[in-house]
Amino acid sequence: MQTITSCASSALVAALVLAGSAAAQAKPPADKDAGAGQAVFACRAIAAETERLACYDREVGALQEAAASDKVVIVDQAEIRKARRDLFGFTLPRIGLFGKRDGSPAEEVERVEEALASFGTGAGGRAVFTLANGARWMQIDNQPVLGEPKSGDMVRIESAALGSYKASIAGRRAIRVRRVS
Repeated sequence: MQTITSCASSALVAALVLAGSAAAQAKPPADKDAGAGQAVFACRAIAAETERLACYDREVGALQEAAASDKVVIVDQAEIRKARRDLFGFTLPRIGLFGKRDGSPAEEVERVEEALASFGTGAGGRAVFTLANGARWMQIDNQPVLGEPKSGDMVRIESAALGSYKASIAGRRAIRVRRVS
């Protein structure tokens, strides 16, 4: 019985070595800087259909596992544009997260228009308001906000000089603002 188990183990090891060798041959050349998606794309270069399919199955499985464990996040351009709009008003480091693949910066968001969710006054009678997307802004100048803005009024916030921002609520005179949260 011991000999049969030993022979079976040897055969299993030999089979695994051969399978590993075949998998290594089927695997596309690895680029150590390539992202998870690039490994899938590299499978396309394999000529033999069965090896190419095995490569796709393996790499798509790895990509799916990485996405499930949040090591990789797959987003489309619409989601990137929405994120950039939602971050409008914050000074962010230049990390290229929202840039183009060639390293050039993406187009800058110059203005946003969003519905007013809430409006109040803070220290010194300055306006503090929250937009429907959750962005909270605070007035930094002393211009009075004429009338009482209501929830649902449209707010237009745009870039101004020297990295500042100005907001106009429901077409009223613009006030200088700073993004708080």
